[in-house]
Amino acid sequence: MLQVRGPLVPKSTEAKKQKKKKQSFFRKGSKRGGYANSPSKKFYFPQCFHSRVSLLRHAAAFLIPYVIIVAVIGRPMYYMELVLGQFCSRGPVAAFDSMPIAKGVGLAMPYSCFGVALYYNVILAYALLYAYYSCFEVLPWSFCDPAWADQNCYVRGANALVPCHRVDQDLFETFEHANSTAKDAIPVRHDGKVVMVDSLTYTMAFANCTNASEPATQQFFWKYVVNLSDGIENLGAVQPKLLICLLIAWICVFLCIFKGIKSSGKVVLVSATVPFLILGAFLVRGVTLPGASMGLQFYFIPDWSKMLRFEVWQKAAQQVFYSLSVSQGVIICMGSYNDFRNSLYK
Repeated sequence: MLQVRGPLVPKSTEAKKQKKKKQSFFRKGSKRGGYANSPSKKFYFPQCFHSRVSLLRHAAAFLIPYVIIVAVIGRPMYYMELVLGQFCSRGPVAAFDSMPIAKGVGLAMPYSCFGVALYYNVILAYALLYAYYSCFEVLPWSFCDPAWADQNCYVRGANALVPCHRVDQDLFETFEHANSTAKDAIPVRHDGKVVMVDSLTYTMAFANCTNASEPATQQFFWKYVVNLSDGIENLGAVQPKLLICLLIAWICVFLCIFKGIKSSGKVVLVSATVPFLILGAFLVRGVTLPGASMGLQFYFIPDWSKMLRFEVWQKAAQQVFYSLSVSQGVIICMGSYNDFRNSLYK
């Protein structure tokens, strides 16, 4: 038998006044969705395209399920958690007091949030380290440094070098919808399909390839920044540079929250606007790079058959829950600082 109690608003008048003063400033930040627009979540979105869905050769096969899940599941859950927090005026643990059978959900939310925070700050540590190296006159990942590079390292630069084993795949993706009709066209096979490529393009593609398989940027990260060990049985040594950056990241977190809503509310105003400026800069830079039209075509033209694959919907759902931060208790906490009669719908 479920017991539904009344709104868990602050009992004392003084508590109500203090909470109202705090929420008036914080509500502006929460409406902007500062938490959902954090840089680390923008980092994960293209990662879904590159590491998982690019294998499907159509990014729109991920984008369409993502939009559907946001509209059907993501936003309704986001709104529900805001309403729950505003109605109860409590955090995620106490908010479920009105439904004792679900109290374990409220207890699990802070634990899941803590788990996310552990690796979240590792990403911030990477970002701080790369920001430091970006101040160098010569970027350390722009060449194969013998200190960390091996014989498989190559530089993506003016020669437009690509690994030879990827040439067939790149040619297939380029000519998949526009086969060459020249007499000297050469068949290119990939993934059980065949396309025709003119001989000049085919020859030039293989002339600009390299037998090396790992770009300098990749080896710089794995062999220098992370210094990846050769197996799980070998933990390796602590990396001082990453340890310092991780410590700085946690200090920043402490400075953002040590005064409670007074400090975190101000941070929200920054985190809600800066990511859009960064994304705008990335957009302008991206559309001016060579091959931008092919990238846009890859992004917006869907292959409807790929949408039937379970992996696409799974990764889209993961990204929705991660980007909106639902089921972590953060949204409930945000809503608890709103006035009880605040119109969330508007």
